[in-house]
Amino acid sequence: MAEPYILSINEGIHEASVTLLKGIELRVFVEQERHSRYRHHIDGVVTSDVIYKVLETEDITPEQIEYFCYCNLTDFQDISVGSNTGLLTLKQIVGAREFDTRWTNVKFAAINRSNHHEQHCAASFYASGFDSALGLVVDGSGDMDDSITLFKCSKKDGIIELKKYARKYSLGDLYSEASKAMELGNNAEGKLMGLASYYKSDWDYSNFDKETKEMKHENLFSWYLTQHPYPFESRLKDPIHYIRAAGEVQALFNNTLLDLTEYLKSFDPNEENLVIAGGCMLNCSANAEIEKQGLFKHIYCFPATNDAGISLGAAYLNAAKLIENLETKRIEHVYLGVNYPRSKTPLRLREINTNLLKDYNIQEVVDDLVENCVIAWYQGRSEAGPRALGHRTLLASPQNRVTLDFINKEIKGREAFRPLAPIVLDKYYLDIFEDPNPENLSPFMLKNVVIKKEWRHKIPAVCHIDNTARPQYLKREVNPELYDLIEAFYERTGIPMLINTSLNGKGEPIVETFADLMRFLEYHGEVIYAIVNGKKILSPRIVNNLGGK
Repeated sequence: MAEPYILSINEGIHEASVTLLKGIELRVFVEQERHSRYRHHIDGVVTSDVIYKVLETEDITPEQIEYFCYCNLTDFQDISVGSNTGLLTLKQIVGAREFDTRWTNVKFAAINRSNHHEQHCAASFYASGFDSALGLVVDGSGDMDDSITLFKCSKKDGIIELKKYARKYSLGDLYSEASKAMELGNNAEGKLMGLASYYKSDWDYSNFDKETKEMKHENLFSWYLTQHPYPFESRLKDPIHYIRAAGEVQALFNNTLLDLTEYLKSFDPNEENLVIAGGCMLNCSANAEIEKQGLFKHIYCFPATNDAGISLGAAYLNAAKLIENLETKRIEHVYLGVNYPRSKTPLRLREINTNLLKDYNIQEVVDDLVENCVIAWYQGRSEAGPRALGHRTLLASPQNRVTLDFINKEIKGREAFRPLAPIVLDKYYLDIFEDPNPENLSPFMLKNVVIKKEWRHKIPAVCHIDNTARPQYLKREVNPELYDLIEAFYERTGIPMLINTSLNGKGEPIVETFADLMRFLEYHGEVIYAIVNGKKILSPRIVNNLGGK
């Protein structure tokens, strides 16, 4: 019997997304923001064009979709058990006539009543390939007034809730409220994470009570302010005023997570696998501390672990009920976005494309990188999640500290205190980083690791103030084209890595289409050209750059 196609969407408050499974295998995953060009797609919905692009990528028609899952954070419990509400939503998206004539075999998949945190956990667990694991989900809030949930996971029994904590104890709210108070802006948690490294706090306080297994204080940031008065009320703009507070908030965040992880381990002391999920698990500092704790041998997190990932989690939960012999494989890469065949590119863009393209010469590109030029790398299907992982990225040499400032100020419009990450060849990784377990989280740039002392002066553009980096551990089989470029750079320089930062400007989602790429290059002349699919160089103009090109 053929494995069924399962289409799942998430929409509502933010980070709308679309997932397509074939059986239990993830075939396509895309966030709506990449197509709306509206970051986080706040209060937005999934659109029919994105759904059809997903089907085209898999080369299937609506008639081949057998199950549909629908997630909406605002009222998921109301629709998760309805017999037709989810299908009515799909009908609204694609149009009544189209739905009635083409979506003829689809059924609403609501086999079990699942909630937001269960979906988060399922996304990481079934993507991990583990037979069993313990699960830790931490975010701002779920859809049942929860913010932290502990789970036990297995292929046999599914996702079982062990313990949860209410929204009033939210670690996600702690972090987001702190970032606003520090004048870093909305959705600025990444800025706070970078700033926190400038103050290494020895504060060992945790909000978790080890005796009662409950939380101590509600509304954690408000409580923090009663303990540590800082100039928040005066709204000072310069982040330097908040460096100590950032370090202490990160310490409170880390300490509480470590105690929660220890408590989670007590439910099954023999379990060696941990899966983590929820927006808070994009915090690379905390993830590194959880690994250093040494309670789990293997740790996995699906990189779209923000709310975009719940469309995948819902699909997995229903697939697990539909499929008898559940065999999951570890997702090693997340180049899962929409495919854009040349025939689908508008004729005008194809003509411009042809006029501006020249053959890709790897040694000439290395020459430019050595001269401190910044180039764009655009390849195949886009990555899942908020981190550039080698298909939509900006590349540069890590050898010059000035490059960090140049990219932050001139291209990305970011604060000077924010670090840039490297992408590193696997066979040299252990020579550079103090990280005995690179398979845990580093393939998706989800943890900080310490750079060995002898390497810090060699790669200053990716060495943060605390001597750490957030590297991507790259295997040849994951991306052979980019691997070859980095290897050629290594042969020239002795440095087996490049700066890897997302291909987007300030406030923009990561570039998705070829048209987006051309628009980016038009407005960001500091990037001298783009390498397209590891075969051609797109060079719109001759520009002045850091390296003097």
